[in-house]
Amino acid sequence: MLVVVIGSILALVLVGSVLVLILSLYSQPATSRSHVAASASPSPSPDVLIQAHPAVTPLFSDNFANNSKGWDTTGGPGFSKTIANHALTMTDRNHRILVAPLPVRQTFSDFQITVDMTLESGDSNDSMGIYMRGDDQLANDYRVDIFGDATYAISKEVTGLDGNTQVRILSGILANKAIKPLGQQNEVTVIIKGDHIVLGVNGHLIASVTDSSYTSGMIALFVSNGTSSPAATAAITSVTVYPAPSQLP
Repeated sequence: MLVVVIGSILALVLVGSVLVLILSLYSQPATSRSHVAASASPSPSPDVLIQAHPAVTPLFSDNFANNSKGWDTTGGPGFSKTIANHALTMTDRNHRILVAPLPVRQTFSDFQITVDMTLESGDSNDSMGIYMRGDDQLANDYRVDIFGDATYAISKEVTGLDGNTQVRILSGILANKAIKPLGQQNEVTVIIKGDHIVLGVNGHLIASVTDSSYTSGMIALFVSNGTSSPAATAAITSVTVYPAPSQLP
């Protein structure tokens, strides 16, 4: 009898630990734009074009006709993820970052990713975007934000031994006329190769930066509910990951 009771307690502890891990990864604190300094580096002209869908075999793709890929649609108080009507829709009302990692076991080093995404509701402090080369907690990673006021940021997240995360802006927060505002779909393309990170939106080159901190890791999509709106919702209608091109744009 004692063995059964101990076994039951251990099982409950294990389930609880898994739930804590899921919630810590899928609903992270949002970073207010007022707390990060904008970089002074200029953006390339949007007249420089970028190929969003190269003629190569994708490493991963999904158009969300259903959940055959196995996306985690775990929800909870104030946040939800659903796949319906050919879209992955993510909503957060907790002023946090809601994350949807690609449903694959592999990590990615050099690659190109193109995502069709719309920030359906929110304000200028809310964003949608992509995590890249992230560790298993997305505590150390690169990330691209597309904000509700048609601005962008390319950032690096660095988490210290004390658990505090700093968001260091590599390019942005800046406006670009190629970016469509709240309620309109943006085709976001990121190429990450070696220490180069290239951002394109709607077929136009937006920014190019270099950083050698992270070499490989997970890819995840996200919506971030900032400090000033009651909720942020992003709808993703397609995501495709390609091998990195031989030459950068």
